[in-house]
Amino acid sequence: MEIINNKFEFTEGYKNEVFGVWYKAGKPNSHALYQIVNPDPMTGNKPTQRTLLQWTQEFKVMAEKLDADFQERLGEMLIAEKIEMVKRHARIGQLMQDKAMEYINEVGLDSSPAAVRLLVEGIRIERESIGIPQAIEKLTKMSDESLLQEVMNILEKSEISIEQLPSAT
Repeated sequence: MEIINNKFEFTEGYKNEVFGVWYKAGKPNSHALYQIVNPDPMTGNKPTQRTLLQWTQEFKVMAEKLDADFQERLGEMLIAEKIEMVKRHARIGQLMQDKAMEYINEVGLDSSPAAVRLLVEGIRIERESIGIPQAIEKLTKMSDESLLQEVMNILEKSEISIEQLPSAT
């Protein structure tokens, strides 16, 4: 570290640590950041509020990318969780059907309305669940152009007419 015009120069490592503090603290203004940032462990110096103001302008650009990455990963995680939930529902529906058929085969069809209801409900749950995970996975892997084309294909089959949207290109 060297002093230039009575200002301390800080390493990129320290600046990155300050970025981490700023980001984890909810991106406070330079005054609030000054209150919570620790001095540089190598020199014992702390950046001025003016320096922190300059840094936070740079930090905002870095944070935008992190926030976008976070949103993308969160979306992917939520999609994966929903796919797993729907697959689980399909498995439960199949299990319900198996149990109902097992009971009906052992005791007979006229013996229990509950077994028949279990079978019918299991079939309904499986039917509602079985195609959804594959459809969601397919949609998440499609490009914007492919998604737009898919929507246009659906609209062509529909009785509803919608004005042609301007091309994105």
